[in-house]
Amino acid sequence: MTTKNSSSVLEALRAHQSIVSTISAMTSDQDAAYLTEPVLSFMKSHNIDYRTTEDHDHNRLSIINRFIRTLRDMNSKPHISIPKMNALLNAYNSTVHSSIGCAPNDMTPELEKAYIEKKRAHTDTLRLTTRLEPGTTVRIMTASDRFKKKRSNLSKELYTVTANEGSNVLIKGADHSVASYPRFRLFPSTMGKLAKTVDNAKRGIVEEILDHNATKYKVRYEGGVTEWIPKKNLREGRPTIPSPLEHSYFKALEASK
Repeated sequence: MTTKNSSSVLEALRAHQSIVSTISAMTSDQDAAYLTEPVLSFMKSHNIDYRTTEDHDHNRLSIINRFIRTLRDMNSKPHISIPKMNALLNAYNSTVHSSIGCAPNDMTPELEKAYIEKKRAHTDTLRLTTRLEPGTTVRIMTASDRFKKKRSNLSKELYTVTANEGSNVLIKGADHSVASYPRFRLFPSTMGKLAKTVDNAKRGIVEEILDHNATKYKVRYEGGVTEWIPKKNLREGRPTIPSPLEHSYFKALEASK
């Protein structure tokens, strides 16, 4: 891709699909170019399980980001030509990687399945042993400097755990605003005052959809505040799939006719 706009993304997706035939799933950050109607329509029409990272969960793309940084380091120049890219990829895929114990070119479907299952089991174990129960108060790790002690990088204020969402945890402030954080960035604590808000009250827990039009929903948040919001706000993380709240709303509308 020579640019990162929506048309370039769509062109690249179509080119990639022509090579691999089927794209089953895809994850990206919340780059606006991927969230345009043409790109989302492509995802839906080809049954691609498309997911996006949330504000504090960019570690979900850590493997691909590490791969991109490695290619840039190998190139040592800002621009990578197509012939140079092919040479770099060949070198990368022919080199043994310590994380998987072999070169990518030597990875078989059987070895890949075993590696994924091993990592999945490890993740499940961590979730069980580090789970934060709703009502627990936590502080947020605010920096990732490996040379500093973790306790010196924690938020001064406390936040309340609301729910567990896979590897992430939903926390909230006193005004009922919420944010989703990876579990490893949260530390149980009772020392400090409860924060008034989270992320400047960017998000809240939507309790009910009250009305709708072509592009927006009128919703009621926990705490009683009502507001019109874009439909995409209810699909954060899964932009092509209607949320359970939307399903319930339209099911109730249909039943009332």
